[in-house]
Amino acid sequence: MAIRVSLHPNVLRKDGSKFARVVAPNRMSFESLLEYMVKDTALEKNDMRSVLQQFRSAVCTFLKLGYRVDTPIGSFRPGVASGTIRVN
Repeated sequence: MAIRVSLHPNVLRKDGSKFARVVAPNRMSFESLLEYMVKDTALEKNDMRSVLQQFRSAVCTFLKLGYRVDTPIGSFRPGVASGTIRVN
């Protein structure tokens, strides 16, 4: 299946440029992902769930300490959410 994209006007630039956004109409639930991951392994679904929960907890712990965490599924880094900050 090909990846679908849609084009949207770039409102930050007034030059008629556009930006692409991936259209992903299908979703994979966590339970379905677990079922897929345990195929052809000795692991049970609850084992895999526990491992992924530990993974999430460990990544969050080190992000809170200011670390960048590099993993096979991606790099995670601490950041700030966009919004308004008032400085007195």
